[in-house]
Amino acid sequence: MPQLQRATYEVVEEPDSVLWLQRAIERRLANISREEQGKIDALIHRALEPQCDFDRKHARLLYAIALVPDQVAWHLKFRERIHRLLHRH
Repeated sequence: MPQLQRATYEVVEEPDSVLWLQRAIERRLANISREEQGKIDALIHRALEPQCDFDRKHARLLYAIALVPDQVAWHLKFRERIHRLLHRH
């Protein structure tokens, strides 16, 4: 399993990493509402194609919130949410 600490381009360049990401996304999307799926898609899109400095600096955090939210500290989720509200992501 690839570590979330790796840069986006490193993860995307490795076939095993892409497969891991695809499976993680599929597992996460399996039993959630369309609204929640849209939020996850937006987070992953921001991690893959960062639009601002925050997204570039915190791509790992965006992946983690999207794929394994139970393993992300509440204050980091809150920080991302504040950023999203201020920057209208």
